Amino acid sequence: MKYFHHIFLCLFFAVATASAQDRTVQFMFTPPPLEGKFSIGIYNAQGKVIRALFTDASPSSFLIGLNGYQVSWDGKDDSGKPAPAGKYSVRGYILGAVKIEGEAFHFNDWVTADDAPILERIQEIDSLGKEDLFMKAKTSSGVGVFDVEADSGEVRLTSEAAHAAGKKSVAPPPFLNFPEVLSVAAGKDHTWWAVLSRPDGDKKVLVLGQFSADGTFLRELPHPADEPPFAKVVTNPDSSLVWVLSQDETRQILRALRPAAAAPDQKADAASSDWDVVFERKNESCANFGFQEGKILPNGQKDLVLAPLKLSLIPNELEPDVAQSASLKPLAWLNGGWLATSDGLPLRRVSAAPSSRLALLPGDKPGMARWYQAVDGAVVEEFHIEGLEKMAAFDAGEFDLP
Repeated sequence: MKYFHHIFLCLFFAVATASAQDRTVQFMFTPPPLEGKFSIGIYNAQGKVIRALFTDASPSSFLIGLNGYQVSWDGKDDSGKPAPAGKYSVRGYILGAVKIEGEAFHFNDWVTADDAPILERIQEIDSLGKEDLFMKAKTSSGVGVFDVEADSGEVRLTSEAAHAAGKKSVAPPPFLNFPEVLSVAAGKDHTWWAVLSRPDGDKKVLVLGQFSADGTFLRELPHPADEPPFAKVVTNPDSSLVWVLSQDETRQILRALRPAAAAPDQKADAASSDWDVVFERKNESCANFGFQEGKILPNGQKDLVLAPLKLSLIPNELEPDVAQSASLKPLAWLNGGWLATSDGLPLRRVSAAPSSRLALLPGDKPGMARWYQAVDGAVVEEFHIEGLEKMAAFDAGEFDLP
């Protein structure tokens, strides 16, 4: 890139002309001595960005004249409406090479890649073959049906027809046919599995229990106090694998379990709470995610208020009086989430995914930041950003719009 300051030394100027008929404003500016991409905004007299004229634009986006980069403005704001007559200014930034990398997915174990469907809520589970699970779930693209394999953790798309072809309806035995039983499934060796509440002193607790064919209680999995309640159990008579779904209004946990082998000194019919977890996925609503002492939480305050990220800019030797610092914030704008100045000028797109909630936090070193965005209220994506220290400001002057 050939910098104009090599030709004009420290000369910087802006030229603006306006046509009374079409109100088109043309101006020129000399870029700072830095390689990068440009964002230029039209600001009203109150310092508000009314038009993002260029965002993340390469030098080839501009017509290069003898006296600088040539730019024109049609006199309209971002909504396409004519801007009121008055005094306006043109300011911008050049941002060097910025590295943006996906760091993590929070609150949804089902999302493992950027292009994976976002599972929002499990609606139904049932047996599908010997150990696979049929799962119907609401996703970001509608309702999907999946084949979940416990040992490999693989989740594949399937069909309602495949589920219907292998479905077997089994009536629960009389000893499990009462209101305290929430879910029943036929297990291996003519046993039965049930999610039920049972007395525990002066209260009732939820457990996942196994019963023999004659109703003898064999073993149980107590319900963990810090987890949502058991909702459904799914088993297959040809396997010892047990699928169990726990859920409340905001959280779901799907697990596949195998009863652990009994200890040598344990009686064969003794109740046991020892289980091997073969598969586990959790998902939690997180549309209102927040932070506490630097830790991300699925549900914070209704309004997320964070201080803008402050950065020191590279001095512009052509304009020593322009800003030497900037404050950045996340901005939901047009086609995704953008890194923007605190006054609303988009600089660099971070993600194309639409987001209902964005957050920007300082990184470990100057010029670094952590970006968080809630997608469909079902997952929070985290990005790592570095290279923000390679940024300079410039001022392309003021003009009167008739």
